[in-house]
Amino acid sequence: MGPGRSPPPSLATSTEKAKEINNWSKLNKDFKMENFLKIIF
Repeated sequence: MGPGRSPPPSLATSTEKAKEINNWSKLNKDFKMENFLKIIF
């Protein structure tokens, strides 16, 4: 396999991590909002 055939593993994992983090922050926001509403009502 020559260079430039596939992205380096670090790049691939960082992309996956970024997606993961994005998902987590979204989930976190929903979770916090839910708890916030539970506290109010």
